[in-house]
Amino acid sequence: MTPVVGRWYPAQVVLDGQVWRKRYVLLAKGGPEDGLWVYQRPDDVQLHAAVNWGATRPPRSERAARAGFEVHLADGRLVVVTAGGSCRCGSLGRWAGPSWARSVAVVS
Repeated sequence: MTPVVGRWYPAQVVLDGQVWRKRYVLLAKGGPEDGLWVYQRPDDVQLHAAVNWGATRPPRSERAARAGFEVHLADGRLVVVTAGGSCRCGSLGRWAGPSWARSVAVVS
């Protein structure tokens, strides 16, 4: 079982100068699914990367997530995630997330 630290949709993700908008972002710590997950569509993982948890401070509130936060990857790269308001539009907005993350409560 992998504890979910946070999940956001819609979210904007910036990595290596690329800007991805309207993404489903999931941050999981521990377990087999540990890391940062970015989905373009429910069946399309755009990014799954190991996180440097010593340098990463997940947001403690939705307000903090909307202000943007940094995720330090284990390979040294930096991802900036900015959460938007809650949205149930489109396939990602209606999606409950990957099956391994559906029954796990979000933890801080």
